[in-house]
Amino acid sequence: MPADVLKAQRCTAKELESNTHKHQLGRLSTDKSEEILRRLNQAQQIDDRREGGDPFKLPKQLRADVDADAAALADTDLVTGSTKGDTKQASATKRRAMIELTRQHRGGFRFLQGIDEGTITEDERTKAFETYGWTGGEIGRLDDDRVVSLARTALSVGAGQIPQAEWRYPQARLDRIVLQLGIVTGNAVTASGGDREKAIKVRDAALETAKTTLARVRFHYCSASRDADKTPELAKLDFQPRRMPGKAEKKPNETPAATPATAGAKA
Repeated sequence: MPADVLKAQRCTAKELESNTHKHQLGRLSTDKSEEILRRLNQAQQIDDRREGGDPFKLPKQLRADVDADAAALADTDLVTGSTKGDTKQASATKRRAMIELTRQHRGGFRFLQGIDEGTITEDERTKAFETYGWTGGEIGRLDDDRVVSLARTALSVGAGQIPQAEWRYPQARLDRIVLQLGIVTGNAVTASGGDREKAIKVRDAALETAKTTLARVRFHYCSASRDADKTPELAKLDFQPRRMPGKAEKKPNETPAATPATAGAKA
């Protein structure tokens, strides 16, 4: 067989192996994201049934993060399921990401407003506002172009622009901005048959953010009563409550082990 044909066959086999590996990795990540999404949806449903005075009811900010992360995970899972997608669905996905980006920007604005006046002068606060794109210290109109522009500006701010770390957006907020901006800018490509690897990266970022939020929900449950991490409420979200030492969980329909016969015992 000619050498060039053999080389082509080896290249094709290698490419097929690489693509198969990438597909398997994508499938594994999808399985994980479906599980996390199921548990976030579970947290939403349980929280919806809780009364306002229930200590286990999620705080407003945490509930908003649960809702946003569940939507982002569902949207990115849909996109990675098929890079062709659907134009109408793509538009809805982008709109939800825009709404969440706007929420993050408003939170960032409030963060700058809330910096203790004993640690920052008004001139310094105004400069911080303008560094993040809030001209004159005002929110102004938040149309789509400005929302995207504010996101890119926020991600560009570092020690060179604002030396004081406590005056810069927290990393958790920046992670959410990165995620939603990725959905907004990557949506048009993936919905029309674009780069699957890019779609998977955005989905994996959504998965990591969602896992962190689920851990925060667990922490809230542990903090809501004196039972801490032994509270049975954790089991509602598929978390294992901590058991007291020596108290192993009894399995349903578990029968005690037979006692071995002793030497000389009568049959």
